[in-house]
Amino acid sequence: MSKEVKVLIIDGDSGFCQTLADILNEKGLQTDCAHNGAEALAKIEQGSFTVVLIDVNLPDADGIELFKNIKQMSPDIEGIIVTGYASIESAVAAVRYGTINYVMKPLVVEDVLTSIGDAVNRQQLISDEKKRLSAEIAEKERFQALATVDGLTGLYNRRYFHEFLTRELDRADRYSHDLSIFMVDIDDFKSYQDPHGHQEGDSALQYISQILGKTVRGDDIVARYGGEEFAAILPEVSKGDGVVIADRMRVAVENAKGSLKGKITISVGVASYPTDAKNKKQLIKRADDALYAAKRAGKNKTVLWDKSITKNKTD
Repeated sequence: MSKEVKVLIIDGDSGFCQTLADILNEKGLQTDCAHNGAEALAKIEQGSFTVVLIDVNLPDADGIELFKNIKQMSPDIEGIIVTGYASIESAVAAVRYGTINYVMKPLVVEDVLTSIGDAVNRQQLISDEKKRLSAEIAEKERFQALATVDGLTGLYNRRYFHEFLTRELDRADRYSHDLSIFMVDIDDFKSYQDPHGHQEGDSALQYISQILGKTVRGDDIVARYGGEEFAAILPEVSKGDGVVIADRMRVAVENAKGSLKGKITISVGVASYPTDAKNKKQLIKRADDALYAAKRAGKNKTVLWDKSITKNKTD
């Protein structure tokens, strides 16, 4: 058996404890002894043991109750009860508190080694199962993340934008907070992409996405809404503050250089809740109307929604 297996023998008979420790050492195990409950708990706290062999009757403790306390301190440890008698009650109690087995005195060395081997195997099986479950959880979280993230830009996708906006509008109602959203479109993106190719167009989208993400706060989100169109949600941001942040975003893109093959600008439409809209659909529509007003005004503009924009339209 591996030297990595560490066994703590807990028995009030120091001679028995030392004799058993010597035998187990010869069989390739690391062993230590404790002669009462207090000493055992101290050694468990200080060291890392694979298995405890614990006498059911100790000078200061009941062995099964002591093992219950050991399990609370070290949940992964395995236990084997050593007893001079056996009963259905003691066996049931031992199993209830997590022991793998119990062995009778006088001990048969092979029985002890078999029980330790079973304990080590169970510990390994439990460890493997924990790793498997952790891997499954990690994979599930990865797929959930992929379901909310745009594969090209790394920003949130349109689906998550709508989910997040629904939650934040509910929160805005509950706490009487403002909320602003931006609809953003890259100006004349086709004119940039056509001479440089789709690969360069994708690189530009990725670069612009990084800029957009850096211009908002940690509690805000930016999403790729579709194609070269983006959207941002800024919880607890008023209409006045929203247009300032939106224009900062526009200027950051206008001044961007990096690996771009030419100048790129964006147009931004801003609308706020509850100032400009009564519900989610209306809020998105008004930010979108403000975006197209920015386009009509000559592009590379930030436009804040007001009633004049939709004077001749119906929401």
